[in-house]
Amino acid sequence: MKLRRALASSSAYDARWFLEDFGLLDPADDTDISSMSDVTDRLRRGTIDELSALLAFFESDAVGVLRTEAQLRARLDSQDPDRPLHLFASHVSEHQEFVEDVRDQLARFGVDLFVASHSIDPETEWAEKIEIGLDAAHAGVAFLHPGFSSRPYCQQEVGWLLGRRVPVYRFRFGEDPPAMLDSRQGADAAGWTAERIADEVLQRVLEDSNLGSHLRTSLCGALRDSTSFRLTDRLWDVLPKDAPFTPDQLADLVDAAESNSQVFRAERASSGDTYRRLILDLLGSQSIPESLRERVDELATRD
Repeated sequence: MKLRRALASSSAYDARWFLEDFGLLDPADDTDISSMSDVTDRLRRGTIDELSALLAFFESDAVGVLRTEAQLRARLDSQDPDRPLHLFASHVSEHQEFVEDVRDQLARFGVDLFVASHSIDPETEWAEKIEIGLDAAHAGVAFLHPGFSSRPYCQQEVGWLLGRRVPVYRFRFGEDPPAMLDSRQGADAAGWTAERIADEVLQRVLEDSNLGSHLRTSLCGALRDSTSFRLTDRLWDVLPKDAPFTPDQLADLVDAAESNSQVFRAERASSGDTYRRLILDLLGSQSIPESLRERVDELATRD
């Protein structure tokens, strides 16, 4: 009944999108679903898993503010465990250069920090692009410089993120958290470097089990593309290793150990092990898909 009511409140076009994206309607099926009976028929054919996923999506209040197909796609894509960690920066324009420095530090770890002026294509409608960034975000980062609480867009961005029930990490630079952010004071970050802010954000993410897979995707991709031994050390330090990896994440680790000299030639100072050996040990604790089995076996002969 909840699903029928939720879909009934959507347009026929949106209802088709919901049904397709949750596996309840084949995109090639051109059957008209404009009536409630058509929607009900599709729901009756769904599996328990499909219906549970769709119900969880609606009950999370996730669609309450969606207005475009692009926003819906961003929200759905953000739930993919193989999607790299995506954060949204809420900040005042006077300190944008500093926020962009934080973005660059996080990018070393494969983490994307959406910073409005940098992330928006000049040809794209400004407000819509920001809304898509908010809908794709796994968490927000609020830079509380003086003037933050008086900027309407900052308040709207924070409200949007909190309404989606995603974490918002607060960093104070002379202004206390306003309104909806004041339940937690956040870190007093006055004088902190961009690198320290990035490290603190990563620590907060590591403490949130809901973000673990997205962080692993980011870090595995960053290891694959690492440009120095020092960065390889840092990425390995941060990488959460105590949970199952997805096939795509495992493939990135295999790529790193096979092809990136900044990984397979590097040694762990504390143990003397090569990173190829460390990656092989990690792979040994995982369920390796058949598509990777031959490559993993061949990799073991090189160590």
